[in-house]
Amino acid sequence: MKTNKDLYDREVIKDVRNYDGLSHGVKASWVERRLVQRVPLDRLHVNPEDEFADPAIGPNYEIVGRYRDQMVQDMKRYGRVMIEPIVVEKISARGYKILNGHHRWMAARMLQLRTVPIRIVNETHEEDIRNRMARSENTMCVSFDLDEVLLCDPDSESGSVNPLPERLRQYYPKPIRFNTYALINRLSEKGFDMWVYTGEHYPVQYVRGLMWLYLIRRCNIITGKAEETVGARVKSRFRKKYELIAHVDNDYVLITNTRAKEYETFDVSSGSDWASNVYKVISHYLKKKQGISE
Repeated sequence: MKTNKDLYDREVIKDVRNYDGLSHGVKASWVERRLVQRVPLDRLHVNPEDEFADPAIGPNYEIVGRYRDQMVQDMKRYGRVMIEPIVVEKISARGYKILNGHHRWMAARMLQLRTVPIRIVNETHEEDIRNRMARSENTMCVSFDLDEVLLCDPDSESGSVNPLPERLRQYYPKPIRFNTYALINRLSEKGFDMWVYTGEHYPVQYVRGLMWLYLIRRCNIITGKAEETVGARVKSRFRKKYELIAHVDNDYVLITNTRAKEYETFDVSSGSDWASNVYKVISHYLKKKQGISE
């Protein structure tokens, strides 16, 4: 009798062994990214960087079982599965790399489904980051985590009532921190490049649209990667490019001087004056270290 482990070894371990390092991301067109489409299941491949592909962690079979039961019910009721589309990236091996939806993929494998719905996004790659850096002459940058820092719950002390029209709130339910637009725009004027990270697999256009709605015009967006999970090669590029790197969190600012190989951490209030406190900390550092007045 075939077990879950047999399926995992056959479908996951084998897939990772066959494709890891042998394909690369391909930019999907605007039309491809706009449409939810159904594709053959065998064109979807496991993401070797995901915990799902690590035999020491692997899938949660309880979650897989729930998806499998849901799919069976959908087939009985609708004649097709109605699961949320699996989020994927187009890759050169004439297929798609799974970004979000490994458990749904495995449940579909268990049921030997022919097709599944997918939604394609363009991930941010090292080449994208390198090209953006090359277009800038700045030697300083500031980084923010979108999910953990910039987005806040409505009516929290760090934000305000969601100012967006009702029709837009279904797409952007969480508001951006109060005065973030002023913070980013003023730091940009001081010669900083702005980098916004998100660990979610949002389309870049989705995040850029959110920024524009809050009047934030000057920022580079890295999707699918939280700041702390960015690879060593990307971090090395940042250190080579920027003399000064300021990472802004909820209650502190970490400023690294890459040339002097030193860093300082400054506490900031996480309340409604968060943006102004962050600006003061970074401005004071510049004035102290480089003689730049505010």
